Amino acid sequence: MGKKILGSVILPERLNGASYVQFLTENLPDFLEDVSLLDRNKIIFQQDGVGSHNARIVTNFLIQQLSRRWMGRYGIYRQLPEDAEELNNKLHDAIWSIDNDVMERMQANLLRRMRACVGRWTFRAFIMKKKIERCPKIAINN
Repeated sequence: MGKKILGSVILPERLNGASYVQFLTENLPDFLEDVSLLDRNKIIFQQDGVGSHNARIVTNFLIQQLSRRWMGRYGIYRQLPEDAEELNNKLHDAIWSIDNDVMERMQANLLRRMRACVGRWTFRAFIMKKKIERCPKIAINN
């Protein structure tokens, strides 16, 4: 627990998606029997990139049983929002979870960077204006 690996298990010789789900259903609860419920909620279930681990039946089982507490071939599983409203809610929650001090530092940093950009553009415009004023005037006769 913590940053420790609980251990490994012996899998069936012939493993496909269905047999792996059966193994998880029958053996995983016994494997976690001595782990407290508090610690179980902190566990991230990790598996390697074997094809049977990535079968749709396995993915659906892990989503249902472990929600976002598992990782496989593509890293930690993150379920995508189902629609724009859910995405909006997730963004809203994420933004409002940012600490005020962090938000103030981000705002100050953004303002500093914007002033630097405006200052550079103002300086460039000033130089361009001086260059144009020094150019000889050309008379155009029609």
